[in-house]
Amino acid sequence: MSVLLRPHPATVTTPVDDFPRYNYSRRLTSSTQSINSTSSITTPTFVPSFTPVPWYHFSLRTIVLITLPLFSLAGLYGTLILGDANGTFKAIMALIASEKPRFPGTDDELLMQYTQIGWLDKQLTVLVTFFAPVVDMNQGALSMFSIFGTGQFGAAWTLMVMESLRMGNRRRVVSFVGTFGLILQNISYTVTVPIWLFIHLLTSPVSKPFPGTHANSVLLISPWDLSILPVSIILSFLVPTILMGLDAPNVVSTLTHQRFIALWQPFPLWTILIHVLLRSTLQTLSTSLFSSTTTKASTTSRPKTPLGTTYISNAKHVYRFILTLCLTTHLPILILSLLPPSLL
Repeated sequence: MSVLLRPHPATVTTPVDDFPRYNYSRRLTSSTQSINSTSSITTPTFVPSFTPVPWYHFSLRTIVLITLPLFSLAGLYGTLILGDANGTFKAIMALIASEKPRFPGTDDELLMQYTQIGWLDKQLTVLVTFFAPVVDMNQGALSMFSIFGTGQFGAAWTLMVMESLRMGNRRRVVSFVGTFGLILQNISYTVTVPIWLFIHLLTSPVSKPFPGTHANSVLLISPWDLSILPVSIILSFLVPTILMGLDAPNVVSTLTHQRFIALWQPFPLWTILIHVLLRSTLQTLSTSLFSSTTTKASTTSRPKTPLGTTYISNAKHVYRFILTLCLTTHLPILILSLLPPSLL
């Protein structure tokens, strides 16, 4: 008996792969994501402040330091060079050198002696002749500009004196504001002030970054100086300015008018002298009159006012004075210039 065997279909089997491709691909993907996440955490982030700045990018301080000398040169050209080119200075010198010099716009004698010091009298005569038409209040548009310029000039001068009084500027070049002011009067405001500002930016600690703990030794100004400064400016600058603007010969004589113009010229010197005199006098009187009161107050436990608070309280009055000076000389002129001619 034979047994019939059913033939089984031959099946082709592929060899079993020892390498788990699917599992490996999953692990590889997971490892890659882990590496990416880890690298994203450990990769250093660059702070914008550390970004290299191109060479053509300048700070505001650098730009100002570059432009201030250019402003001074522009002022030199606009005043001294143009004044010589258009014949202004030649006409002044010819008038002074004439046989019988006359005060500009009048038939009265030009005053040639003020102090009996030859070189000083000559310089004062030149300045008086130069300023004669500027302070003539019958010149229309020029008179309006003179009033406007007086306020802006006085405000700028007050700020210069205030900066020279700061603790951080003491015994520095910018603190000798009286010397700069006298140079300013003889050369020009437009030439001297940019130079002073340039030196201020280079040498003054006020114009440079400093820690807040050093504010008392850099920014502060003596309360006495701040309290007296507006009075010093009024007596040394505004009063002589008003005097030299008095009409001649209706209010004062022509000779007196010339003396008032000459009196105004060294106003930077008057500012320093009056300020020092007022401060010394008031400090002496305060010490002698209120010494007993101060002694009693010192025995109490009343806390002292912080220096910064005292400075802000006194400085705000100086800034108000400056703003008032600017506004009272600017707004009226602006309003008059905007009015139609029919209303004037």
